[in-house]
Amino acid sequence: MLAVKATGEYVGEHVVNCAVQLHEDKILKAMREIWEYDARDCEAEPKRSSLYKLVDNWLDFRMRQNYKRISSKIFDLEREVVIDLRKYSRDAPDEKVTIKIPVFCVSENCHWSHEHKFTRPDTTSSYNRTIEYKITLSSERRPMPDEIRKAYSQAQAHVHRLYAEALTTYPINEIIFGHPNMLKKPSEAKLVTLWQPKASDLRIDIKTKKIDRDPVLVLQYNGWNYLVTTWNEPKELPFDEIVNKALENGQATIDNIVSE
Repeated sequence: MLAVKATGEYVGEHVVNCAVQLHEDKILKAMREIWEYDARDCEAEPKRSSLYKLVDNWLDFRMRQNYKRISSKIFDLEREVVIDLRKYSRDAPDEKVTIKIPVFCVSENCHWSHEHKFTRPDTTSSYNRTIEYKITLSSERRPMPDEIRKAYSQAQAHVHRLYAEALTTYPINEIIFGHPNMLKKPSEAKLVTLWQPKASDLRIDIKTKKIDRDPVLVLQYNGWNYLVTTWNEPKELPFDEIVNKALENGQATIDNIVSE
């Protein structure tokens, strides 16, 4: 079980600290030498691989001038919740199950959902049958404040500026022309929000003492994750409606499907 901590602690632990930072002129110099090298057939793939890494390093170097890079492992963090099956369904066995859910809700918009399925033997049947249970949790992120929307737009604009600069910088422009997939287009960059539900809002058994509800805005581009900003919502709850219909034919809500 993972002890859930404040958002700031998670972000701090997952910031990527690059011990050796190549200067831009050194990256471009190495790129030019490799690009202009007349490689033999057996050297074509090592040349392409080296150029790919250098283009990647150039972009990452320029991105980190504005944003800290964070590890993708932050998306894999989990915590445990305990659900009382009998409260979930009258036909369910009288037991509690422990399931893992993400620490962070992650979404490109304000909607998030998480589905968990499990099976139990059908004790009412003489045949070897099982019953599948499905629990769906959903969340609505609160609206972004104006200053966060501004940071959102600035992050999008920054990616477009860098891409335009790459198209006018030798030899990156020649490399991209020869290998169009070597650098992702700005339209492929994603801005996602990470936020944590508050224990008292979820009304579930979370094996932690503290959950920070402050959201995180992350820019995902060219395979990396960059921290754009965070914001505080001291007076707003992170969820409006946590659970809608838990079963196709039911009207269960979080208050009567999970343990206090």
